[in-house]
Amino acid sequence: MLLNGQLITSQDLKEDLILLAIEDISEVREARERIARKQEQVRNNEERLRLALDGTKTGTWEFNPATREILLSDRSRELFNISSDAPVEYDTFIKAIHPLDVEGVKGAVQAALAGIDNGQINIDFRITASEDRIKWISCKAQVFFEERIANRILGVVTDVTESKQYQRHLQDVNNRLNFALETGKLGSWELNVETGILECNELCKANYGLPANAVVTIDKLLQAIHAEDRTRVREALDIALANQTPFSEEYRIKGHDPVIRWVMARGQSVTDEQTGVKHMIGITQDITERKQAQLHLQQSEAYFRMIADTAPAMIWIAEKDGSFSFFNKAWQKYTGRSMDQDKDKGWYDIMHQDDIDKWKINFSRSSRDRRNFYAEFRLKRQDGSYHWLSCSGIPRFIGQDEFVGFIGACVDIDDQKMVEDALERKVRERTIALEEANANLSKRNHELEQFVFITSHDLQEPLRKIRLFADMLESVKPDNNKIDTRLYLGKVKQSAIRMSDLIRDLIAYSRLELGENAFLPVDLNQIVANVTEDFELLIREKQAQMEISELPVLDAVPLQMNQLFYNLIGNALKFSNPNDSCRITISAKKLTATDMNDYPHLSKNTSWYRIVVADNGIGFNQSYADKLFVIFQRLNQKEKFEGTGIGLALCRKIMDIHNGDIQAFGVEHQGAAFHIIIPELQQ
Repeated sequence: MLLNGQLITSQDLKEDLILLAIEDISEVREARERIARKQEQVRNNEERLRLALDGTKTGTWEFNPATREILLSDRSRELFNISSDAPVEYDTFIKAIHPLDVEGVKGAVQAALAGIDNGQINIDFRITASEDRIKWISCKAQVFFEERIANRILGVVTDVTESKQYQRHLQDVNNRLNFALETGKLGSWELNVETGILECNELCKANYGLPANAVVTIDKLLQAIHAEDRTRVREALDIALANQTPFSEEYRIKGHDPVIRWVMARGQSVTDEQTGVKHMIGITQDITERKQAQLHLQQSEAYFRMIADTAPAMIWIAEKDGSFSFFNKAWQKYTGRSMDQDKDKGWYDIMHQDDIDKWKINFSRSSRDRRNFYAEFRLKRQDGSYHWLSCSGIPRFIGQDEFVGFIGACVDIDDQKMVEDALERKVRERTIALEEANANLSKRNHELEQFVFITSHDLQEPLRKIRLFADMLESVKPDNNKIDTRLYLGKVKQSAIRMSDLIRDLIAYSRLELGENAFLPVDLNQIVANVTEDFELLIREKQAQMEISELPVLDAVPLQMNQLFYNLIGNALKFSNPNDSCRITISAKKLTATDMNDYPHLSKNTSWYRIVVADNGIGFNQSYADKLFVIFQRLNQKEKFEGTGIGLALCRKIMDIHNGDIQAFGVEHQGAAFHIIIPELQQ
């Protein structure tokens, strides 16, 4: 009940009255409660719808045919790249659709507005998300009519790009699979383990001699298999299904004709995750031709092996990967090893280690180029000795020029190789001798040029002076006392002495080449002592200080060692500094491994000494060091320092004979040092 009251004041009665009204509102209250429950239900449904739309990333839209405006939800604006919150014009919205899909979308909207398919829209179309990206949109909508006039369309849109890409990928995979099956002439099948029914394509049925419209069961298929193979196939299939392992068998099929055909079947068991039903999917292929070819090949190989085993040559068969599958009886007899020991790459155990890499390189190149193969290598015979073999092979092909390896033969060429090695050794020795002879000839020619020079210059000069002073003496009258004839005769004598010295030094230099150089153990201490004694008077005259360290005993030619130190000590005395007391030092040191790094051209097979003859004389400019050892080359005026210019050239020649070296180091007005590098033992 609802009670309402109203205070009323009466002016006549001068008293207040209360007017009461009582109303039964039970029905109204029930109606209000029903409305409230409905509103709550609507709010709950709207919340569920919102959650569902958000969870599926679905957008909503509403189209007013009268105003031709579309109202889009936030998700819809995001899908269509529309930023404005205001309603969108229909024509503007259409522009967001891919040009190739515009007519389809327009047609679907017009058909729905016309009431076709009860005003329902269900269409997928593309929109351009960016310059290089396309989105696929799935649109579902319903037209609402009022008095048979469409007054609005409500719909939802979803991004189905990934689904479309998956469908396209799945279609591509199916297309490739079908192409592979057709190209490879493969039949496909799927076995339902529970029902025993096989879903097969036409080629699979044809492989078993079944019509294209036949319903295939596992029992019917097994009946088509040859009786001798049927049990084996049944057991293999059961094992594969039980253990979830691959199934693979080759077996015979009995057809309507008497010809036996061979079929290869491969399969893999799988389980449906939703239903739990086991299936096996697989392929079949008619391999009759291959089996016949294998039979013919086996017959041919048996015939080949019979011929090869009776041949005297060592015959082999190699695969393209370098493994060997056959060696004939001659090979086994030669090596004393069995087929099992040498097959694959086992025979590398008896090939010489130095020849394996070369063999592999040659084999790999021939395999790559599919050309004839040839190699020479050493192989251990049954007696344990290595012999040279000549090995030739030709490529093997099967089918349509499919390269599978080589077939070849080996021949023992050890005797021939020995002869070739001997010839090569003699040719090599002759070549080295010829090169040495050419080098010596070139060197002799150079020396001959220098001899020509001395003949035309140095020897001519004293002769010219002798003729000049002889002519002057001849022109002197007997009664002319003003001219000192003894002076002229002294000049003539001096020129003759110089000519004699030149001839003596030239003879000594030439004898170095012509003499037989017998190397003997020579004590250099004794050699230097003898030379020092020869220069005793000059040393005393120069007041020279001689500092001589302990010197080694070497393999050398005694006379040449005497000439070497005679020239070096003589030069040190000759070119002493007149303004300083003469000091000459002679020292020796055995070269260490570190010292040898400074002389990379020296042999490491013997010990070496460095002997230094140094002085504090007038020295020389280091830039002329190499010029010192050239015959007849002088750095000083001969009028000031006597000499023929042959001494140091003689030293260089002596060191060449002793397989050593001599080097000069000097500083002007400070002195010079000559380094003799000589082996301890001559080889």
